[in-house]
Amino acid sequence: MKIRNPGTPRGRLFVFQHPETAGKSFGLFFSGQDIQRLHMLKAAREGFEAVLPEALPGWTMDSCSISDLDNVQYEVEGLDPDRVVRFCLEDFVDTSAVFYRRRAEAALKRLAASADLALPDLRAGSVATGADFFNREKELAALWENAEKGKDSILRAPRRYGKTSLARRLCADPRPGWSACYVDLEGGQSPEDFVFSIFRELFDTAECMACAPPGCAPEDLKGLTADEKADFRDKKQVAIEEDWKKEGDALFALLNLEKSKLLIILDEFSFLADNIYEKDKNELHSLLEWFETIQQNKKKELAFIISGSEHLPTYLESIGLGKRFSNLAPVHLGTFDEETAKDYIFLSMARQNIQLSPDECGDILSIIGKPIPYFLQLFLDALAKKCLDKKKLDHGDIEHEYRCGLLGVDGKRHFESIFRQLDHYGRKDKSFTGAAEDVLSALAHGPVRRETLQEKWRKLTGDANSFQWMFDLMRDDFYLAEENGKIRFDSTLLKDWWRLRARRPFEKQGRP
Repeated sequence: MKIRNPGTPRGRLFVFQHPETAGKSFGLFFSGQDIQRLHMLKAAREGFEAVLPEALPGWTMDSCSISDLDNVQYEVEGLDPDRVVRFCLEDFVDTSAVFYRRRAEAALKRLAASADLALPDLRAGSVATGADFFNREKELAALWENAEKGKDSILRAPRRYGKTSLARRLCADPRPGWSACYVDLEGGQSPEDFVFSIFRELFDTAECMACAPPGCAPEDLKGLTADEKADFRDKKQVAIEEDWKKEGDALFALLNLEKSKLLIILDEFSFLADNIYEKDKNELHSLLEWFETIQQNKKKELAFIISGSEHLPTYLESIGLGKRFSNLAPVHLGTFDEETAKDYIFLSMARQNIQLSPDECGDILSIIGKPIPYFLQLFLDALAKKCLDKKKLDHGDIEHEYRCGLLGVDGKRHFESIFRQLDHYGRKDKSFTGAAEDVLSALAHGPVRRETLQEKWRKLTGDANSFQWMFDLMRDDFYLAEENGKIRFDSTLLKDWWRLRARRPFEKQGRP
């Protein structure tokens, strides 16, 4: 893994031409020092020519020498100089002239799909938007197909898998004839918050305002000052607090769906449900009953997506609220598969001007284990910073950055939100926090039979019946899996992190 040599503005250019729109064409540039390795250049040209028909059907490819990349528009007619990306031959060909077909496909598809020719950036902890949003076409298609068939969906995944980024993508790029409204329910404490959150997004979000009910539509608010709009919003909030069911019924009954169908995405529903339950179980039951009625009676032009943790339906059933959301079509969001993860590593590190081999991509995955998007980005970000500093990293450096950087003192802040979930367990019963720690500490040393953990849980809490639904919570929060009657960490990173912190008693070591 090394920083790319910027080379000279003289070199070889592969131009990929869109069959209809010249402005979508782009080029890959290999600088002067590369063109001296003719056997590698020949393999790259022939490889790209072979992969192009499958990667970008209808496109054509030309190859030419460039004397000055800074003035490429004068040497290649019709090519926008801003649509040329620098690579090095080692990105696509090894020294024995073996072509990396998978990488070439990934680069071509990504660049052709990006309006600004941007590769994905590292955005750990932030919502991935635009070119930074990667893959997930299958899940996007499934959610839209459900909506167009009149089905509501439940988007389920453990924490840090990218549910919010996917939800935001649906809103940023709706299908023709649709508007999409993103509603963030995290922090909500009541049914009133649920209804007001939906109203607020319809009222404030430009993409959704056209579907707002009479009195809230753009034509109704035209001419109002910012203060007058704020007063209107405040009055609506008061009305919702006085009778949330009445206001909620009116909101959905009066939606304007003549010009556009509407997809409402209710993100972080798990947090809202848990917060309401902690205050009043009956209030949560009332909200769920009411919302099911809304779903049953809604207009055909309206669709919902409930986005929450993988365990949400099981959790609701375990606290005595019955089987919920069984009428919703489930869409599960998983991690990247190994090859997709390698594509992401290659392209995102190329964005950082770092060149790494396919074997180095494999090393990163073998060290970190299952490529949970958030943690994969954390590791890549740490490696990029170290590489920019040292100019070159070998396998030992990559391993060291994992052990001493990501899992060390400098990386502890990245795990704080996960650790706080243990305190959250204590809201259900004070003994649950310590019991969960003991379970995780046992699993950090290897798989453990379910009945062994369940008995351990019973001794620590006095409640064997709570183990199953607490395990469902921990499965999402700490990436656990069950196979052949044994429970284990499904994330090498989380296992290694917990094993390090579990070396000493909790009371003596403090929190990471």
